[in-house]
Amino acid sequence: MWRPFVKFFFYSEKILSDRLTENHFEMFGDNLLHPNQIILLTNHTQIPFVVHAADKITDAGYGSRATQCLPLYRYDANGNRSDNITDWGRAQFVEHYGDESITKEDIFHYVYAVLHHPAYRSKYELNLKREFPRI
Repeated sequence: MWRPFVKFFFYSEKILSDRLTENHFEMFGDNLLHPNQIILLTNHTQIPFVVHAADKITDAGYGSRATQCLPLYRYDANGNRSDNITDWGRAQFVEHYGDESITKEDIFHYVYAVLHHPAYRSKYELNLKREFPRI
């Protein structure tokens, strides 16, 4: 995302990369090729609150060293995918809005939109400078 050559020439061998963590493999599978969507949050006292979205592994310095990733899915060691949004969370949205057609992907996109909304950013500006955002 940040450096275009990464998606073409990225050597992802665990033993040879000091940048890869277990979180990378949980987000994109053992070969880092499984499909996923992630919300990237840069939340640092010296950098303004920034939100991006990506569908591939990103550069280690994407945004800043303080960037956190929120994936739509997680993968286990066998490549099995599980939703990162729980059934309980979806049930809360369905109950609040009275709409059974709401999907977990809809909730993921909703969170991304809320994090971008100017009213949310101005209301929680001080909190966003010092702690993880809450929806």
